[in-house]
Amino acid sequence: MKHIFKVVGLDCAEEISILKKALSKREGISDLEFDVLNAKMIVTCEQSVDSQKIIQWVKEGGMEAFPWSDKKAIEKESFWKKQG
Repeated sequence: MKHIFKVVGLDCAEEISILKKALSKREGISDLEFDVLNAKMIVTCEQSVDSQKIIQWVKEGGMEAFPWSDKKAIEKESFWKKQG
């Protein structure tokens, strides 16, 4: 099963390292993939691991994650979009 997240502040290798440390040794996690340009994290895991549990583990690592489907709600509107 794959869960996709928007991770606030994911923009370099340092954050990837933090996330790997927070998640890679957790039971049920089998793979982590990162797209730094889009601040996206893809977690492959067993069915018993739900997205809320992963979000909690990320928070324990000092970062913040949201389901990718909610990313529009957390992204700020650009200046140009607001001003038309």
